[in-house]
Amino acid sequence: MDIASVLHEKWKGTESDPFGKTRKASDFSEVFLFFDYDCHQQDKKGLTTIKDLNRQLDKMLEFFSEETANGKLYINYPMMESIRYTKKLPDNDYFSYEIPLKDVLRFKELATNFSFYKNLDEICFKLNNEPRELSPEQEEKVKRNWELLVRQNVFKANFICKGKNIKPSAKADVSQQALFNKECHDFVSARGTVSILNSFPLFLYEYFTVLINE
Repeated sequence: MDIASVLHEKWKGTESDPFGKTRKASDFSEVFLFFDYDCHQQDKKGLTTIKDLNRQLDKMLEFFSEETANGKLYINYPMMESIRYTKKLPDNDYFSYEIPLKDVLRFKELATNFSFYKNLDEICFKLNNEPRELSPEQEEKVKRNWELLVRQNVFKANFICKGKNIKPSAKADVSQQALFNKECHDFVSARGTVSILNSFPLFLYEYFTVLINE
């Protein structure tokens, strides 16, 4: 089934149905999926290994590779909270951050304790789906922080794939498949770690060319 049909069935008949009159896949020009690299999520009997999970995710990346077809998959390493795993922006050490696999289950707590920012106010125009009343100075600060997050995540993606903490020569150099391959080979398998990376800044870079000057 297509993604739109699956989600429509999930929300059908609920008061908070976000789909309104859009019911078919043809109602959407593009589909994007944002998943976490949940390497700690194994089956209850402990029979699914990290290698098994990586094989499944590799197949998903192959299938969800085009936003105008099946959809395009982006992966957060190790999870969405990686957007908070930073010291005061800009964080020149961001490229070096990684986490042992054994600590992934505690990553939300670790990200909260590690971050210079104690909440999401510094990067939010809305909270709980409601617009915030921001002064022009605050709006500029939020925009600037997103530019810095894009810069350090894109540079780090290039560091993971090419070994250089600089702007990629081409967007294809930091594709989701390339990042996944490097994460699995150079970090998960070789070091027993996950290199921390957030996919939302990479999405902004890839589709809106959001990147501040070097």
